[in-house]
Amino acid sequence: DTYRIRKAELPETYAPLDPVLDVLQAGYLLTATDGSIINANRFVCQLLDTPLPELIGSYLSDYLPGGMRIYLEMQVYPLLYMQGKVEEIAIDLRRKDNSAVAVLMGAVKTTQPQTGKVSIQYT
Repeated sequence: DTYRIRKAELPETYAPLDPVLDVLQAGYLLTATDGSIINANRFVCQLLDTPLPELIGSYLSDYLPGGMRIYLEMQVYPLLYMQGKVEEIAIDLRRKDNSAVAVLMGAVKTTQPQTGKVSIQYT
């Protein structure tokens, strides 16, 4: 499986996903509040045609066409921070070969109880 990874390829801060989320036939993406990707499941890796070690540390905006970046910054993020969640966001994601993939996703702002760190979950 091309999208399986070796532990040595991941940053020390990487925490593996729950196995159920990893094999889910829907995308799951976890980012920090600055948009940097913390984790993703196999479905997202396959959708973007990008291995997990390349995704981690990159930014969600790296996988968006220009207009979608503006939409995310001007419409989605403000709603997310005011309401704590945004549902049914229709966007295009850009794959490695620059082809576009249309997706419908939602986002939820979460706080991890152990650390107090805020992150954003996209599904």
